[in-house]
Formats: sequence, C-alpha cells, structure tokens
Amino acid sequence: LIGGGDVRATYAAVCLFDDCVEFCGRNAAREVTPTLINGILVGLNDSTNGGDDELKQAAVYGVIQVSLNSPPDCLVPHASNVVNAISSITSQPKELCPSEALFENCVAAMA
Repeated sequence: LIGGGDVRATYAAVCLFDDCVEFCGRNAAREVTPTLINGILVGLNDSTNGGDDELKQAAVYGVIQVSLNSPPDCLVPHASNVVNAISSITSQPKELCPSEALFENCVAAMA
C-alpha cells in the first residue's frame, strides 16, 4: 500500500483493508491497521494519489474505520497530515468537491 505507481491497485488494496478493519473484528483491525494507515496516507496525499478521487474517498473511509475499530493511538502519529488533508476538502463548499460521497466521508471523519 505504499503506492508503487499503480493508483488503481492501491485503491483496491485500500478498499480491501478498509473492509477488513470494519468487518473482521478488533484483532484483525489491530493486525492490519498499520498497513492500512500507509494506504490512507498515500490516498490522502495529492502528490501520491494520482489525482484519483476514489482512492482519496477510500482513504477517508479508512480513517473512519480505523477511528472506530482500531486501537485509539493508531492515528496519533499521523493526525496532523490526516486532519489537514480532510479539512482542505471540507473547507470548500460541497458543490465544489469533485465527489459528494468524498465530501460526506470527510465530514463523517471529522466528526
């Protein structure tokens, strides 16, 4: 999930890890969260996500799932980057966001 240049493969992997954290229980979440966080950081960063809004949306959804299902300190080292990336999306009107679902995920993640 480090990127490797294949944005669509990164998107698929982030979606898979999002689902694992959400549906496979706390032990699985604890196990895969460090890898998912790498994908989240790739997906949120415009210099590494290839401009792919679906990857960005999956990354934000991953933030939500990590916050809900993983140990509470997992996102702490990355909080500044995550909050800045998400707030840059929510600071604009919803109509200007490239995707309504991306905007809504960002609002949910900030909550």
